[in-house]
Amino acid sequence: MKIKSFTFIIFLIIVSIFAIELSLRYIGLGSPIIYKKSILFGYYPAENQKVKRLKNSFITINNKGFRSLDKFEENKSKIFILGDSVVYGGSYIDDKKTFSNLLCSKINKTTKKDKFSCHNGGVNAYGIENIMERYNYLKNKYPKANYILILNYSNFYRNFMQIESLPYFSKQNSGLLKATKELLAFYIDKIRFKLRYKSSFDNFDYSSNASIKLRNSINYFDSRINFNNTKVFLWTRENYNPEVNNLENITVNELIGNYNNIINLSNLIQNKNGLYHDSIHLSEKGHIFFAEQIYKFYYE
Repeated sequence: MKIKSFTFIIFLIIVSIFAIELSLRYIGLGSPIIYKKSILFGYYPAENQKVKRLKNSFITINNKGFRSLDKFEENKSKIFILGDSVVYGGSYIDDKKTFSNLLCSKINKTTKKDKFSCHNGGVNAYGIENIMERYNYLKNKYPKANYILILNYSNFYRNFMQIESLPYFSKQNSGLLKATKELLAFYIDKIRFKLRYKSSFDNFDYSSNASIKLRNSINYFDSRINFNNTKVFLWTRENYNPEVNNLENITVNELIGNYNNIINLSNLIQNKNGLYHDSIHLSEKGHIFFAEQIYKFYYE
């Protein structure tokens, strides 16, 4: 009798594990984007990936590591759109609904002759150094291409980000319980953080050194930017945190004051309901709005 009970318990555990696995796969876990390390600009999505993620959204990484439905062809006119996770679009936005894809579709409808292939080089957690190093790498290799940089205040306060400090996969996630493994990896990283770091970082002197960091970042940006064939857009979010709002305002004033050809989108997106998925990333409505606003300035 005990053997039967034990067998039944084991059976229930196995069934429960697979039920959880199937549920996690249904919501979109199990096939995370794989990243590659780069000595030049930190890291980027590995080439030739297509995965189905949250909300039945597809993420396609083309043959050169850009989120794009366009294959990268050397002899075709190109638009590179660079930035961080806001540009990338997240796992909850389908390829076709990212503002990079919407923007390029609008541009190609306007262009009568040479059509552009469009390449979304937004990468999660990129700081200004990652963005500008990838920009310069591409600029040197494809000087005739068109470039759109989408920057926000947080880019200027991040250091040069490396894949080792981030909870992303750099090897293929496989096996019968791959969705469970992805979720487990996420929580292990959170537990690691809780065990090792103060959640408040109350020993981190943020505000008093912010102006120094910003000045260094702006000097770095100035040393790397080439406005030929390049449009730079700056935006800040609405935020409930007064300290963050102050840093955003300082960043905008410094950059707009230094560069007449940086386009400030901040005032256009304030007080617009429904643009955000969370505190900073865009909703589907936000992606549509960004595409429309950037398109208006693209030919100026």
